[in-house]
Amino acid sequence: MFLPTRLSFNAIVMSTFLLILSFKSTASSIDQADIYFQQKQYELAIKEYMALADVGNARAYYQLGAMYYNGYGIEASSSSALIWFSLAAEYDFENSADIATELLARASSEDRVTLIELIAVFKDKYGKKGVHNKYFPKIKESLLSEKIVFGEGQSLDSSYELTDDLFLEESDDLIEFEGSDFDDEDTTNDDPFANSNKLDLLINRPYMLVVDYDIEIDGSRRYFEQVQTIGNPKKGLEDLSYNNTLEPTFKGRKVSFINRSYVGIANYNKFQIREEFNGLYSKVRKYVRQFVDSENANDQYDHAIALINFTWLSQEEGQAEALLKKSANAGFAPAQFELGLLLYREQRDIKLAIELISNAAQQGVTQAEYRLGKIILDSPWVVNDKKKALFWLDLAAQKEHVGAILKATKLKLVAKDKSLLDVSGAIEYLNFLEKKEQQNPEYHYLQALAHNNMRPRKLSVAVTYIREAIAMGEDRGWDTTPWQNTLKRWTSGGSVTIVEIADD
Repeated sequence: MFLPTRLSFNAIVMSTFLLILSFKSTASSIDQADIYFQQKQYELAIKEYMALADVGNARAYYQLGAMYYNGYGIEASSSSALIWFSLAAEYDFENSADIATELLARASSEDRVTLIELIAVFKDKYGKKGVHNKYFPKIKESLLSEKIVFGEGQSLDSSYELTDDLFLEESDDLIEFEGSDFDDEDTTNDDPFANSNKLDLLINRPYMLVVDYDIEIDGSRRYFEQVQTIGNPKKGLEDLSYNNTLEPTFKGRKVSFINRSYVGIANYNKFQIREEFNGLYSKVRKYVRQFVDSENANDQYDHAIALINFTWLSQEEGQAEALLKKSANAGFAPAQFELGLLLYREQRDIKLAIELISNAAQQGVTQAEYRLGKIILDSPWVVNDKKKALFWLDLAAQKEHVGAILKATKLKLVAKDKSLLDVSGAIEYLNFLEKKEQQNPEYHYLQALAHNNMRPRKLSVAVTYIREAIAMGEDRGWDTTPWQNTLKRWTSGGSVTIVEIADD
């Protein structure tokens, strides 16, 4: 095995160091990086692995070590490979420790001293402890036993009933399962509602919706993320967004929290589904049967998600969670996120929940990046840190996660830390949301802030936007008091119309 001279080695170390910095803000998933690697698109793979290495992804460290050792897409260097394998060894990843020991043993006594010193430098900056301190939340251990409560100490019910009959426009949408192809041999009809009353379907077409969302401090539901849908859930989403829930509080202080709701036929029990939608019942049961007794982490995850989303499936108590744990323990990132989210939502083991969500974020799961950023931003169980939060929100935002874009935009416009202020970056995010979020009051509020902060300032446009935001927010029952106070500051009480005078 060739060991570079000290001069060439130092040059390669510097190039590696710069490469880490170059891709610092790039968001990617470990799966995508592996795909690039398997397709021999090594330059793209290196870029993605570097992005994940910056947040302490052990597999990324390992793969970079292998690529440097073999010269895949980069000049071969046993010394650089040693550094990456040494970083992976801090996480006990596969056989990285053995490889690092072997590579170090092959060096001369003189070079070995230099290598050990350089490894220590890299571990100090990019090792497990340094990465955790830089990017991950600090837990408030003394508060872990405290709970978020709703209203007068009540808990939230995940089921949600609409005030109107279930109904949708005609749709050819079929059931979709994450991660697997689905083909039902038991029926030739592709409509999951095939056995239901045809006339009733024409009038009141049913749908299913499982959705995650944040409950803000005023009890409003925002940042919806559809977990499972059948048909068109538009009405269910609208009903949720226009009806507030109980306000979450922590030791008497208003906080935000996450919840999951089951809407439409997601609330049905086994007997209702079998009687009214036997085609759907058969399809889902057939889908789940393929995963029974599988030891594959992906299959275990898919099985668990089916049991969680289709609550009427027969299952033993705790079966879905047990499957998630097996998959998560095998290192499957989506399972780590879903299990962490479950524990966090149910406030059963906050510390483990945050650890699991962090692990998933390290592997580039977009939803985990958003959730981790949100936790760091305002969770009562961690030390809130806007800089760390914005890092993760930006990663998710760059993957077009709408909730992350909205949160990141606000931070870029109102942060007291000047290093976080970024009006041009906020405007770029808002431009992306222009067509998607016109019905969202928060979008108009953020546009108001952006126009007030841009140079030259456009106060008249800002006032128009914030008035629209207030009107839309009040229509949804949001507490718009802070927005109204901002409008008063801008307009000497809120009733003055601002008109800019253009320079001649």
